[in-house]
Order: sequence, then structure tokens, then C-alpha cells
Amino acid sequence: MISLKRFLVAAVGAALAVLTVTGTAAAGPPQPDSGTLTWSVPVTGE
Repeated sequence: MISLKRFLVAAVGAALAVLTVTGTAAAGPPQPDSGTLTWSVPVTGE
């Protein structure tokens, strides 16, 4: 039986992965960066 702590860690990890994928898709084409995983948040007015 899986422990509750391990289940919560897996659930949070899966949620973050889904948010990362959907957030990247919503932001449009990925912006080039210095090879690090960073958020590309479009700023209105630029």
C-alpha cells in the first residue's frame, strides 16, 4: 500500500507538471532562454 506522504508528493508533482505544460501552451511558442527552466510571462503594454 502506498503511503499518504508519497501519494501527496506524487499528486503535487503531477499537478505542477500539468500546470507547466498548460502554462507553456497558453503562453504561445516557447521563448529562448539560457537553458534554464523559467516562466515566460507575457507582459501587456510592451
